[in-house]
Amino acid sequence: MSDEPQRSEAKGQEPGFGKAFFSAFMDHSQALVWIKDETFSYRYINKAFEEVFEKKSEEVVGNTDFSFMPSEAAEVLRANDQNVLSFGEPIEFVEIVPGADGIDRHWLVKKFPFEGDNDHLWTGGMAFEITERVEAERKVKDSQLLYSSLVESIPLNVFRKDLEGRVTFMSSKYAEELGENAESILGMSDRDLFPEYLAEKYRADDREVIENEKPKEVVEEFVQPDGERRFVQTFKAPIYDSKGDAIGLQGVFWDVTEKHEAEAALEEARRRQELNFYRRRLKSLNGMLTSRWWIGTRELKRCLDTRKRRHLVGMQSSSFQRKPSHMWMRSGLN
Repeated sequence: MSDEPQRSEAKGQEPGFGKAFFSAFMDHSQALVWIKDETFSYRYINKAFEEVFEKKSEEVVGNTDFSFMPSEAAEVLRANDQNVLSFGEPIEFVEIVPGADGIDRHWLVKKFPFEGDNDHLWTGGMAFEITERVEAERKVKDSQLLYSSLVESIPLNVFRKDLEGRVTFMSSKYAEELGENAESILGMSDRDLFPEYLAEKYRADDREVIENEKPKEVVEEFVQPDGERRFVQTFKAPIYDSKGDAIGLQGVFWDVTEKHEAEAALEEARRRQELNFYRRRLKSLNGMLTSRWWIGTRELKRCLDTRKRRHLVGMQSSSFQRKPSHMWMRSGLN
């Protein structure tokens, strides 16, 4: 950069287009602004710089970072300045520099080279404090690590999906069930991982959970990579963003094959026991009916013998009327 307005007319804080104009402009910036010469000595600092380090311009200009910063921080800043001059182009850094209170602060810094006095390359810089952002990111990362450690320590399979059914998170245990690693499965859908009929069933459950905005628990079929058919108990619930909008769902499931098979065997045993009970009752009833029919038939035969064994159809009603009623009751024909 060799434009004349970017040159300093003299040592100090006087840019070519006027100190008053430049200072008025820079002193209204929330960013820390500075200029260093080829010896890495400060030639200019703005008001925000003075406030952070509680140093007046006269105390800083003409000195290097080592004069008012801890040596560890000053060495990092010096190395970054040298890199800017070596590469001859703007570079962005995140630098940790304590303020006057001694507390470390994080800064997003943009440094750039330009032509200063006597054709020497100087460096200019602007820094925006991002301590709160870094702390927020750290808390999010810590929370994620805590969540991951919890997920990985429990004997359950855990997953998350977006609204399109794509996997956004999967526990290592679940990935092992599928014979994969968790990272390789991210972005996949149920159709990529399971037979079509199961994928459709899982997807239908997902839509139900999101549309109804209610958790769902169900025992369903699960097929492992080797084709083994298992049964799992699954719990799914919708997840929301900070605005309260649904962004997907999360769920856990665990193997209940043994329980399912035991319950199925118990139900089958109960069904067989009930069936055998009714079979015995039917057999007993059939025996009773056969016995009573035989007795009734014998009495009827004796009655018919007295009437020369007339055919029942040809018998007159009066014949039956003369037969004692208790006989018919006994034979089951009354």
